[in-house]
Amino acid sequence: MTTVAVDAKPSLPAPPASIVASGPLHGDDDDDDHDVLYGRLKSLQRQLEFIEIQDEYVKDEQKNLKRPRRR
Repeated sequence: MTTVAVDAKPSLPAPPASIVASGPLHGDDDDDDHDVLYGRLKSLQRQLEFIEIQDEYVKDEQKNLKRPRRR
């Protein structure tokens, strides 16, 4: 009987919550507009990083599935 080692990988974390724009920016206070845009930018950067991690994980899994099995 042959023992096969399984490469256990942790499951991916849940993606960050999306920021939904509440409509066009209004008001005379440019600092508030800047804060909203900066917050949106940072959120989108985190989402992009998460998607890149998922992409790398999927590519690694594809490589592992293509490897020949040992008997």
